[in-house]
Formats: sequence, C-alpha cells, structure tokens
Amino acid sequence: MEMEDSPSDSELLEGLEDDDYREQRIREIQSDITRRQINAEFVSRGGYREYTSEKEVMDVGLKEAKAVVHFFHPRFKRCEIMDTHLELIAHQHLGTKFLKVHVENVPFLVEKLRIKVLPCVITFRQGVARDRLVGFEDLGKSDEFTTKMLENRLFEMGAITSFDQDKDANHGNHSSDTSDYDD
Repeated sequence: MEMEDSPSDSELLEGLEDDDYREQRIREIQSDITRRQINAEFVSRGGYREYTSEKEVMDVGLKEAKAVVHFFHPRFKRCEIMDTHLELIAHQHLGTKFLKVHVENVPFLVEKLRIKVLPCVITFRQGVARDRLVGFEDLGKSDEFTTKMLENRLFEMGAITSFDQDKDANHGNHSSDTSDYDD
C-alpha cells in the first residue's frame, strides 16, 4: 500500500541537508531536552502533590530543609485559589518542598497545629513549624491577590529563597528579571 502524502526518501534527505532547517531542529530538540530535564527534576523533588496521611506529612516536613504545607478542603473556593498559586510557585522554587494535605485526612495535625481557618499554609524549616498564612490575611484580604504577592510573602517567611537563587542553584544561571508567571 503506497501513501500519497508521505515524502520520498530523497525529499527527506534534501530536507536534512538544509542548514537552516537542521539548526532550527537542533534548537527545538535542545529546548525540549531542557524542558524535560526541568520537569524531571520537579517530579523527582515531589512536585506539588497531595499527601494523604499524617505520617507522610510528618516524614516530609521533618526531613526537608524547607517545606510549605497547604492544609486545604476541596470544597473551599479559597483553598482552590491558594492551590493554584502554590503550584506555580512550586515550579520555580525547587529548593523547597511543597505539599498539600486535605484537613479531613490529618485530624491530629490539624489539632496539634491549631488550624482553625482555611486555607492555612504552614512553613517548616528543619522540621520545625516556623510561620503560617491564615486565609488571605497577609495577601491583601482579597481573592484577587497575585502569585507574586504570595511568592514575596513566602520569601519573607523564609520558606523560599529569591527566585533567582533557586533557579541558579537548580538550573544554572538565568536572567534576574525573568519569571514564568506575570500576575
């Protein structure tokens, strides 16, 4: 069976001899490799994922130098808003472990950490709870806060280093004025 739309072998070889095309493809492949390496590193760090047991949360919180734990409930709109922002930040700060935990799965931690208002984000350093964001109090008391506002607050809390320091430590030098989100 012969396919009419597929190029012949000679057409393919001619395409490979085109220097501009070859250079473009090399750039595309290099870009794809870099993107995959960054994603693989993010996944290997655990990304921003949900933990389902108190033991998991405590194990991660105690072993990581820096951790940000989002205590949430899936039916709370503000928890969903916080979750969206934290996921963006987690991709930029691989030096900090980001996790989320459904409050109904961790009643002991909710009681021990005195969590009364959701969303609640608690930062840990060397296994010790250091600071917390309760609701949107420190974010302008509005659902319309920006990812950058949350990132700045996490920096002030010591949960993350500056954007550029995390990028430099994990991916080589990057321009100090770049960010992967604009809000």
